[in-house]
Amino acid sequence: MKKDKLGSKRGFILILIGAILVAGSLFYLLQQPKAVGEDTVQAPVVEEEQANTGIDIEAAMAPRYLGPESALVRIEEFASLSCGHCAQFHNTTLKQLEEKYISTGQVRVQFTDFPLNRPALDASMTARCLPADQYVPFVTQLFAEQESWAFDQGYLSKLRTYAESYGMDGEAFKACLASDALRQAIIDRMQAAQKQWEVNSTPTFVINNDKDTIVVGAQPLEAFEPGLQKALTAQ
Repeated sequence: MKKDKLGSKRGFILILIGAILVAGSLFYLLQQPKAVGEDTVQAPVVEEEQANTGIDIEAAMAPRYLGPESALVRIEEFASLSCGHCAQFHNTTLKQLEEKYISTGQVRVQFTDFPLNRPALDASMTARCLPADQYVPFVTQLFAEQESWAFDQGYLSKLRTYAESYGMDGEAFKACLASDALRQAIIDRMQAAQKQWEVNSTPTFVINNDKDTIVVGAQPLEAFEPGLQKALTAQ
């Protein structure tokens, strides 16, 4: 009995710590200056910003998917591009999910940005500014090569180089990261996910909007299959 109480107490403490860390990350992201390289950009009116930069915020924030629209099951992933466990999932389990469930038309994965630091936020903004069909390839590359950019002080230069290989020139890259509206939209969605699904760490996965099938962490495929089977048999 004492062990059970101790375990419950430790579990509560871990959840509390996770919530504090996410809240701290949100505060940090909201307080950071809007810098691109050494430039600091003033916050413009959203309508003027869209006219001057050509960024369509609604289109940039539209859902990004891997898998067919007709899939009966949707997994929503909340991930940070600088998160090592997120990279582990993308480099291993996601490939297995794609082979067994996505390529067979049963599952569609929706990618929702949940950046936990400034490099991840800038990377998410860059990904959102690319054409929709380039989002998944770009994010896949960033996760595969995470060690080469995410923890480097010169990460912006490296992000720009990555973006250029997907057709984004230097001016478009700078305009993207100068977009206060896009930055705020990503943070607002992150806050909404934390409130709705109690996301306190990354990666977190929600299967078919069911709180009982939430998967947390870089889990193997086996951890997803009970929730997937539940969702598939319910159709």
